[in-house]
Amino acid sequence: MAAKPTTLCTLLRQSSGSILAVDAVLLPNILESPYTLAPSEKDQLHPDHARICHLEFFKERTGLQHEYILAFVTVDGQPWDTGSHVRLGVIQCERNVNAEHDGNKNHLAAVSSSSLPRNPSLSTSTGRVCIPAADRFIVYDPSDIDALRKRGDAFLFLYRFEYTDPPPRYLLDSRGISARDFNPPEECPTRSRADTSPPSLYDLAAAAIALNVIAPEYSVFRNQCYWFASMLYYTLGGEPAAERGEAQRGLTEDIIQAILNPRRSALEADSEEAPAAPGKLPEVGTFRSLFTVVAQDDVKDMYEDQVSAAFDRQLQNVYGILRDKVCLVLLPTREAEEAKEEARRKDEELARQKEEAKEEARRKDEELARQKEEALQKDEELARQKEESARQKEELAELKRRLALTPQV
Repeated sequence: MAAKPTTLCTLLRQSSGSILAVDAVLLPNILESPYTLAPSEKDQLHPDHARICHLEFFKERTGLQHEYILAFVTVDGQPWDTGSHVRLGVIQCERNVNAEHDGNKNHLAAVSSSSLPRNPSLSTSTGRVCIPAADRFIVYDPSDIDALRKRGDAFLFLYRFEYTDPPPRYLLDSRGISARDFNPPEECPTRSRADTSPPSLYDLAAAAIALNVIAPEYSVFRNQCYWFASMLYYTLGGEPAAERGEAQRGLTEDIIQAILNPRRSALEADSEEAPAAPGKLPEVGTFRSLFTVVAQDDVKDMYEDQVSAAFDRQLQNVYGILRDKVCLVLLPTREAEEAKEEARRKDEELARQKEEAKEEARRKDEELARQKEEALQKDEELARQKEESARQKEELAELKRRLALTPQV
């Protein structure tokens, strides 16, 4: 039976349509599972290879004209249209309101108790109504894309990341490297706006967590779904993603009163105003074309003032958690490899010592043989000398004998 193809949902151990709360503890915990199991699942896609190939920015045509981002995930960030074999899934990224705090009454109370500074602030005042933000990811299988398209929401922007072939070596992918040699950096490189490489799952998680930490409350005029979608799109997409024209700014008191006026409440039921015509796209960051809630200049300013640094911190935090978990999982293998390497080194040392001892014995044998040869040569020389001495003595004796026989004159 053929193995089931890897999808984003199988990778994350989630069912299609699962809602993942954007939380500094929850999201890293969800990512831990695929990262810690990857070293033992050699035949499965490593989660570091799940990369975002492009972002799509959507706005609902009716109701509150909710805005959200669809992040398309493929193998190594290859273009979605490469084929089904590289498609992993889609993540819907959005800011919502907890169900217990939802409803017109709470929204209107929050509006009436909110101040409207140009730059968002998290300060509170007595009597202010706070609505906790419900930032979330919804994960879908590639097979769900048709259903997502059929929603009929306005497709406002598209940003494609640049895929490189071959892809770079990913920091937390230990495959092809011995556990002993696997040593990912303690800190991962920060992601600037100019970075056009496909973001990782932990890049996306860190960006969303940073926005949630900066603005944990849902503010109708400051930190709502428009703000979250625009900030996330800009944070991940870099500078090119933001070059889409400047929106109007500012909320006038007349507009606020119009919202609070029951005869024309912007937060009333969908039936009070007809949806935008299919041929006309609503504007990003605006509510029913009445006013602009999120201006692009404000997005850029807030990114520089708060979001960039917060994103860097959260990225290091999420990456650090995953790195520590991966290293912990690989620790037994690393220790086994180190023990094996130590045993190999000891065997090599013992073999070297044996070889040295053998060589030393050989040298000693050679030296002994040389000494014996020298002794033999000395004995032979001594024997030769004795023979020579004996010969000389015989010659002397013969000379004396001849002299004795010679008549004297």
